[in-house]
Amino acid sequence: MALLVALLGLVAWFEPGLERANELPSLTELSPAAARSLRLFKGNDLVLGLELTEQGWHLNAPVAGVADNERVRELLGLLSTPSLRRFPAPVDRLAEFGLAEPELILEVDGVPIAFGGLDPLTQQRYVLYAGQVHLIGDGFRHHLLAGAQGFRAGAR
Repeated sequence: MALLVALLGLVAWFEPGLERANELPSLTELSPAAARSLRLFKGNDLVLGLELTEQGWHLNAPVAGVADNERVRELLGLLSTPSLRRFPAPVDRLAEFGLAEPELILEVDGVPIAFGGLDPLTQQRYVLYAGQVHLIGDGFRHHLLAGAQGFRAGAR
């Protein structure tokens, strides 16, 4: 009996006949460790500017100050978050995804990442990056809405 349980355990562990699912691709090919500047726009308004200096991350817009390095690191995790689904951006249909006039645009070293609406079925966020519409989890939104005060050192 113990041998049968052990054998069934091995079968369950190795799952013969099943291939492991490939890891999902990242939203971007940008490296969080290589990022040097972040700018966040709400519409046309710059609501947050961050720059990496020798001392760490610093706020430079709309006010200057020392930034919470951990919070910036968490935001930069967005760059490597899984792209759950992607497809070429249909330029004439971007409004359907909330991307014709995105609510928020994050620029990482000048490279834009636009945030649109939610998929009504999956509640995943539409994101426009490098000519592709991506669907990602919405776990980064609170960082995008925190504003400069939320990124000030000691704010949390």
